[in-house]
Amino acid sequence: MTLDKGELGMDGVLDDGEIPAKQRMHVQRLGRGVYVVRAVADGTIPDLPEGIR
Repeated sequence: MTLDKGELGMDGVLDDGEIPAKQRMHVQRLGRGVYVVRAVADGTIPDLPEGIR
């Protein structure tokens, strides 16, 4: 899977313009062909926005 660095940068995921080697991502299937990817920070998976389940 490919993630846009511009969008990752908006969320503060990048370090000097690059994805840190130890950055963990969580992928959750929401339905057929629908997935959400969240950056794990300090061992915590961010909550989904209201209305997304």
